[in-house]
Formats: sequence, C-alpha cells, structure tokens
Amino acid sequence: MSHGFSQVGELGEHVKTGENGNKLAVLIEEIKDSDSFSISVRVLVRYQNIEAVFGSADSSSEYTVNNILASESIRFDSYAKQSLGELLNRLISVKAQKFLTEYGSDEAIVSNLNNNDYQAWVTSDKVAQFKVRLASAVLTNDIKALAVTKGEALKFCDKPWSEPNREIIQRLCACV
Repeated sequence: MSHGFSQVGELGEHVKTGENGNKLAVLIEEIKDSDSFSISVRVLVRYQNIEAVFGSADSSSEYTVNNILASESIRFDSYAKQSLGELLNRLISVKAQKFLTEYGSDEAIVSNLNNNDYQAWVTSDKVAQFKVRLASAVLTNDIKALAVTKGEALKFCDKPWSEPNREIIQRLCACV
C-alpha cells in the first residue's frame, strides 16, 4: 500500500493504474526449502494501447509483460521480522519501482524491444516481444516494420522450441 498499490489481482499481485492508464503490478513469491526461503519480486504490466490492437487474440494473459526481477534468500536461523521487512522494501522500492518507472509507458517498452541489441531487452518472453513490436508497427502505421516483425515471428514459429507460444504468436500475426 505504501507504494501506491491499492488493489489485489487474481494472482495475488498488488495492482495500481499508471498515469497513462496502464495496469502496473508487483507479485511477491515465496519458495521454501529445508533451511531457508527465497522471496522474489515479479513485475507485470498491461499496456492498454498495445493490448487494444489485438483484442482477444491473446486471451491467455491479462498482462503484456510478466518479468521476474530479483530474488533473495533468508536462512531460517537468521530470520528476523526486520530483515524480512528490509528485504521486501528493497525488492519493491528498488527493483520493482525502478522497472515500473522506467518501463511503465508504452513508448518505453516499445523503444526497448525495438532496440537492435536483443541483450538490452527487458524481457525474454517471445510473446511479449512480438506483441509489443507488432503493435508498435500497427500504431505507427509502419508497414515495413510490420512485415519484418511478422516475418521474424513466423520464422520463430517454425522452430521446434516455439511450441508453447506458437499458437498465440500466430494469432497475434493474423490480427495485424
């Protein structure tokens, strides 16, 4: 709540609406093992303008980008409520807020995922990458970029490792 997240979504994520109408969310996940537990922070963003291009073509996800940012562990023998609070504050205030501030707008994510250096991209999720790039081409009426991106997407779909995302990516391409 202290970071402006006023709602809880279906996944247990904490949600707020950005100034531009985009839906911003933070999900805190916990994994326990025998002597410690890890807390990770995941950011989720729904870019309204991008999603509007596709309608229900990608009904599998409520968010455009879903990205694990960081994870830290605490050993049970050194656990203290204060240390947990500090860890959560660091993950949310530093990691999640930085990401959401930097990539909370359509323009910022489009700029990032249209960068020629794929290593600079903020997500490795192929559905998100193609969705953002295809929508960008449609919204700017860039026929050449649309053709190039559709070609890359369909070429990716020919690869055997594309199976989990193939149908969604093909539907996205068919929409544009």
